[in-house]
Amino acid sequence: MDVVAGADEEKALAAIRRKSHEVQFSDRSACRIGERLAANSLLKATFVRAGSGKRLLVQVFSAETGCLNASAGVFWNIEKPDLSVAEAVAELVNNLRVSVELPASGGRAVRIVEKELGQKSDDWLVESETGMVVAFQSDPEGAAVLVDGKMVCTTTPCSRTLAAGSHKIEMQKESWSPESKIVDVDADTRAFSWKLTQDFGWITVRSVPSGLPVTLDKKPLGITPLHRHQVASGPHRVMVASADCYDKGKQVVVEPGEHEEIDLTLEQREGGLAVKAQDQQGNDLIAEVWVDGEKIGATPFGGKLAVGKHDVRVVVDDLAWEDTVEIREKETEKRVARLSTAPSIGEPIEKPVVRRAAKPDERRSNADAERFFLALALSEGFQLIDGKAYRTNAAVDAAFQMRLSRFRWEVLNAGAAVESPNALTLGTAGILDLFGLYVRAGVEGLFAEGNSYWGVRGGAGYAMTLATGWYLDAGANVRVIPGTDLLWAVDGQLGVRYGF
Repeated sequence: MDVVAGADEEKALAAIRRKSHEVQFSDRSACRIGERLAANSLLKATFVRAGSGKRLLVQVFSAETGCLNASAGVFWNIEKPDLSVAEAVAELVNNLRVSVELPASGGRAVRIVEKELGQKSDDWLVESETGMVVAFQSDPEGAAVLVDGKMVCTTTPCSRTLAAGSHKIEMQKESWSPESKIVDVDADTRAFSWKLTQDFGWITVRSVPSGLPVTLDKKPLGITPLHRHQVASGPHRVMVASADCYDKGKQVVVEPGEHEEIDLTLEQREGGLAVKAQDQQGNDLIAEVWVDGEKIGATPFGGKLAVGKHDVRVVVDDLAWEDTVEIREKETEKRVARLSTAPSIGEPIEKPVVRRAAKPDERRSNADAERFFLALALSEGFQLIDGKAYRTNAAVDAAFQMRLSRFRWEVLNAGAAVESPNALTLGTAGILDLFGLYVRAGVEGLFAEGNSYWGVRGGAGYAMTLATGWYLDAGANVRVIPGTDLLWAVDGQLGVRYGF
């Protein structure tokens, strides 16, 4: 065994070598360079897993041959690490020790010492995954699972292998409060099922007038009335906007599991109208002032109107003056109605029917407030069979509908053939209704002679107002019901509808 200098001795020896080469010393006494001993071995210490603990493995490799010369392994004592290191080193040195063979002396034969030959099995451990299979479940399902800050599952239910011992487990799901606990995983605790706490609530938004856009925290949310919309818990800013009204809103705090209802009445944007009446000579007259078909006063008139276009009529006896004005916010439109009292100059007209002037919050039409409809219709048509047109049975249909903004949802439509053979129909449809014109498309079932067939129906038509809440619907439909004669059947439909 060659013993080499340590770090401190190396520093001193390096100084001696440098000084021996100075000019005042003889070359014969100078230290020769390149005669130092090089390292010939590699010492490696590593930890390996052993059940619920670990072992310290110390190995010495030969730099010349690349082979393992000796190794030692001891269980690691976390409370007494110095003792574990000492045991490992002692075992390593013992394994490095070899038997000494002395050379022959005095011509005597060398005594052969008995010893074991061959390679020795090194102390090593199989590197494999150890631990316990743990199951994770949440209510509701679909939560992500983190163990000790690292995500192990993207959605529950799931199971993973964990080492026995203490772990921090966390479950997270959008719109639900995260759950986090420190748990001990052992043979008796290998499944975790947690109930998450919801972190959301609901809001309902209604407005007068209705059908206005709603924003939640400056983001579009829908159209009023907005019923039971799910939102994250916490403070929110709800606003309803309209070009004809002043924006209005409310700041609310939605508690988890709570339902906030918001009712907003928007103030109409208004401008002014000033009207006076004169004859051809410039004399002021007392005349009735009508706006949009309603009497609102007499000249000289001054009052507020909602912004937008309005039809104005000024009436004196059998004569009238008409104009269309556009009211702008906080501005006054002025008009002078020139009327002639001479019958030969003025044009006689029929006086409009006097109606009560509407209040600002009543100016929206009754149709805006109608949400549900009951309809009854009679249909008759023809069907194509082998290229020929045949008359279909007359039928009566009854329907229940709901309005969503400009859309009507025909929740249920039931009909029956008036003529033999008897047949029943049952269906539903979506209807887009714009200014009386409508188009529809839906699903329809036909029940006849103990059989049932399913197909589609589409159509278009026009709705005319009869009276408050009452409408006359006239349209045409196309039915396509495979397996029946009603393949490409066309019928006309006439019916009445009541909205409330």
